[in-house]
Amino acid sequence: MNESAEDKLAALGFQIPEVVKPLGNFASNVVAGSTIYISGRGAPGAVPKVGPRFR
Repeated sequence: MNESAEDKLAALGFQIPEVVKPLGNFASNVVAGSTIYISGRGAPGAVPKVGPRFR
C-alpha cells in the first residue's frame, strides 16, 4: 500500500489549499546596507513568530 503524502494528510483531516496566482511581481527580499528586509509570506491567518520571546 503506497499512499501519497496528500492521501495521508487527507486521512488526518488536513486540506492542502490550491496555489493562487500572484497579484503582481514582488521582491521576496531587499538588501539595504547590512539590513535585509524579508517579504511576509505565509499561510493565510498564520501568525509569524521570531525568537524565544514570541513563543
